[in-house]
Amino acid sequence: MAISYTGRLNIPNIVATTSDISGGKIDGAQPGMIIYFTDTKTTSIVNSDQTLSDYVLPFGASVDIGDVTLLESTAKIGQVAIDQTTPGTTNKVSTVLLAGEAHAGEVSGSTAVISVTPAITAGAYVANDCIGGKQEIALAARISGAPITLQSLVITDLAIQNAAINIFVFAGNPATGTYTDGDELDLDDTDFAQLVGIVKTGDGEWTSAKDNSIFQLTNIGLVIDPLTTSIYAIAKVTGTPTYASVADLTFKYGFFRD
Repeated sequence: MAISYTGRLNIPNIVATTSDISGGKIDGAQPGMIIYFTDTKTTSIVNSDQTLSDYVLPFGASVDIGDVTLLESTAKIGQVAIDQTTPGTTNKVSTVLLAGEAHAGEVSGSTAVISVTPAITAGAYVANDCIGGKQEIALAARISGAPITLQSLVITDLAIQNAAINIFVFAGNPATGTYTDGDELDLDDTDFAQLVGIVKTGDGEWTSAKDNSIFQLTNIGLVIDPLTTSIYAIAKVTGTPTYASVADLTFKYGFFRD
């Protein structure tokens, strides 16, 4: 006889099959016990004379019937269903992390160095001139609007001018004003609202080689909330450098990206 006792209140105390019924009774069952028949999926209660009567489980009660095996069929448990054409071969259920910008939970940041070589004047500048016009620093942010931190700036100078330069950094495109290479810098008030900081070559140092030089500034720590994935910069000279080529200057911006 396949009978087991659960001992729980208001749920089946005995799990059996209808074949265990003998003379309208279940051997060993006591009055008040609840019996669950696994073959008919019905419940009965034991009367005072040990006969059985139909019984409906209270709302929310559970049935302890041991291990349950889910057989292959189109039947579903609630909203859960797995449909495999060939189990273990096709339509497998798996979790795959694909390359991309969608992440699960918190992720660590990344770093990036982005180089910009603006077209400058092959000739002389005067103090407060824009040098190279407006720079777009594309893909500074990993995704649109994600915060970034400008950590370093390196400038290479093929004309070894070692100029004093102020670099104005913007979270969005300063598109209202006109910023032309070789013209005096005049920041538009609307564009000024997007200004997040200024980096100066006077805060670092130039190192000269034989016929070129390099400027380096680290640990800047300028936090930026970009409007897109790009940020922008406008550089102006405060002295009077003279360059030999339109590609004499390259700005290398180092970022930490959230």
